[in-house]
Amino acid sequence: MKKNYIECQCGTPEHTLRFVWEEGTDWPEMYVEVCLVQYYGFFKRLWYGLKYIFGYKSKYGYGHFDETLLGYHQVKELKDLCDKWLETHTKEPATRDEEIRFAEIQVKMCNRELEKATERLLKLKENSLRG
Repeated sequence: MKKNYIECQCGTPEHTLRFVWEEGTDWPEMYVEVCLVQYYGFFKRLWYGLKYIFGYKSKYGYGHFDETLLGYHQVKELKDLCDKWLETHTKEPATRDEEIRFAEIQVKMCNRELEKATERLLKLKENSLRG
């Protein structure tokens, strides 16, 4: 069994994708596994912990992870998609520091958009209260 891990650019372990496949089999399949953990409040997590301790299984039996099964054609589609993306994004970041700076810029842009949306919402609320 072959395994390959792709870590998210942010470095969070929960965002890691795991690709698993068997070599030399008649079934050309690849599994893509992902973490499904959702962070809830303390009491909700405590409840899930107690259920786990007493042997509760989820409806699907997979727990905090799930997988997508890819056949030959889906893997080829994924490869083609990645090739297209690479053709349009020809500049590779020089260093990990450059990647981090790029991610920080993206976060700042998102924060600005959130601030603008919040301002628009407040103006709409003020206008609705006046009129």
